[in-house]
Amino acid sequence: PQGARTVGAVAPIALIAALPLMALASWTYHRVRVSRASAREVTGVLTRIDQRPRNAIAAIVATLVILVPTGVVAKANYDEYFIQHSSDLTSWLEMGGLQAIIGRSAIALELQGYTVRISPELAGDPALIWAAGGASIPAFDPNVPVPLPVPSGGLALIIPATNADVFNFVERSYPSASVKALTPSFDRTQVEARAVLITPGDAERNLGATAVFGQGASATTVSHVIGAATWPVSSGAGTAASLQATLVLGGGQAWQPVSFRVSGLASGTLSIDGDSWPVNAAGTPSLRLGAGNHRVVVRGKGRAGRQLALQWTSPAGSIGLGGIPSGWTTVPPLFISSPSLPTGGLLGLYFPGPVFSGSPVLERVDQTVNSYYQNPPGALTFPFSTRWLGILEAPVTGSYSFGLDSTGPSSLFVDGHEVLKTGPSGGSYSTAIMLTRGPHTLRLDYHSTGNYLHCYFTWAPPGQSGLSPVPPSVTLPAHG
Repeated sequence: PQGARTVGAVAPIALIAALPLMALASWTYHRVRVSRASAREVTGVLTRIDQRPRNAIAAIVATLVILVPTGVVAKANYDEYFIQHSSDLTSWLEMGGLQAIIGRSAIALELQGYTVRISPELAGDPALIWAAGGASIPAFDPNVPVPLPVPSGGLALIIPATNADVFNFVERSYPSASVKALTPSFDRTQVEARAVLITPGDAERNLGATAVFGQGASATTVSHVIGAATWPVSSGAGTAASLQATLVLGGGQAWQPVSFRVSGLASGTLSIDGDSWPVNAAGTPSLRLGAGNHRVVVRGKGRAGRQLALQWTSPAGSIGLGGIPSGWTTVPPLFISSPSLPTGGLLGLYFPGPVFSGSPVLERVDQTVNSYYQNPPGALTFPFSTRWLGILEAPVTGSYSFGLDSTGPSSLFVDGHEVLKTGPSGGSYSTAIMLTRGPHTLRLDYHSTGNYLHCYFTWAPPGQSGLSPVPPSVTLPAHG
């Protein structure tokens, strides 16, 4: 499909290329025909064939003037385009090979009953739509790639190899899901994309928290707690208990004011993404959380009811806001998953326009700030602006290098101080600062300009030689 851009130029180019060859052939024909040399001096065979040998020889030589160079070019073109390029990965990618295998796989998986979603940067690509038989395949949200519940026929996420962060996130979240490698036909070892096939059963294996009652060898562990965990009969005022889970919020619950509390526990702490509050009847202050995964940990002691549960509520007057009831109720199983699911990242607040104004229109947890925007995220249009907020857990004390590479200006603040800033049009910049071991607040502001944008936030902690994306294992998202 990319060749369509030059189709209109092919005929004029061929005609222009033919003009000097025809002129040379004409000149050669006339030079040979009027030559004083006899045809017998050139060849005896032609004399017997043609009564006017010089004309025949002239025609043959003139023809060779055209055929020899065009034959050489034809051989070179055949070798280049049908031999070299046919097995060259760069050519394959440039000519829409990735879009072709993804489009064909998408339509085949849809015929099998899967709900198919593709990477946002490929959504709407003309070559992919053509390969999919004209079907436009919707994109997945790279930060909440698996919306729950999973469709009954299964969910198929097609993820290019360049989106390693998204693939690793999904694979860690659904280790039992099937993975289909997508490769060029000329090299089955070169994986250029993967289709992750997630069934409702795969999602059900993730549901539920993990509760632990007691300590040491006598502790009782209950996995996949759905709703609430029942205290053991022998539990009392001094019995220790913990509840660990991953709170998974979709777009409908993101950035809605909500409070949390723990029921059935006499005393302890409730922690969400590293922020902690004492366990009491009033619960946490009203919070706003981005769409994505949030780490929840409850620790305390003392049985104060038959069951231990995590509850939530919307503020008074916001009945059922975002699917969250206004009265205290146990967080539904759909939103509580295993503590083994990946968490971390930074809260991304996305604003319309190149400057921060008004309220964000998209609020989500970005596992990494390592994004290329061929298409704007969510319902945004170009240009847009983004503010990422959270905590960096520095593993050791030492010198940390940070890098920003963006199309459009970006700036990094650590503990409230601006430590790195790009130029007005963006660019690639880096710096090194000293950090002590422990938590440090992060703020990264990005103002997009133009189209086909990117913003890459990288680091090199002590002992690392080169910059790499800041991993979610050392970051925690902020709360509104």
